[in-house]
Amino acid sequence: MNAFMMPNDRQRPSALLKKMDRSIAHGLEKRRILEEQRVRILGLDCGSRRIGVAVSDELGMTAQGITTLVRKNREADLAAIAELVKRCRIERIVVGYPLRMDGSEGIQCEKVNRFIRRLEARLSLPVERWDETLSTKEADRLLRDRGIRPQQRKHLVDRVAASLILQGYLDKNFGPDKTGPKPEPANE
Repeated sequence: MNAFMMPNDRQRPSALLKKMDRSIAHGLEKRRILEEQRVRILGLDCGSRRIGVAVSDELGMTAQGITTLVRKNREADLAAIAELVKRCRIERIVVGYPLRMDGSEGIQCEKVNRFIRRLEARLSLPVERWDETLSTKEADRLLRDRGIRPQQRKHLVDRVAASLILQGYLDKNFGPDKTGPKPEPANE
């Protein structure tokens, strides 16, 4: 009796191999489908001096703050983001959109819109806006509640805010009853 056969499993070895092949093929097909659904998303919290950066896991469930970019100039900022997109295999970008408390757009929204247009032109990726209202204040509160000193908070707050922005987007679009963002139509 084969070591893989149970006592009540008296199939011929060739039948057992066929059964195992079907099981392996099924597992590979499930893995292929899961890999096709995986989308890495970059979250950005754009400020006038720094850009907080977060990345989603491949299943679109969690956001992790990865870095804070110190702004230099437009070209250097876009080059740094392009490098992160390449290194992390990003397929979509979510940018915090600084709406006013009443939901209207202000001067900061126009600055972010210009930045988004440049990102889209440079990277040829879909870029979505996501309401970032109070994300930096929430990030600062979270860090303060964890006992992080003010000097350390200053270096972490932007990436935590980017994580909060991206997590809000993920929760809305990849929640239990969601399948994720729809792919952009191909340009013809």
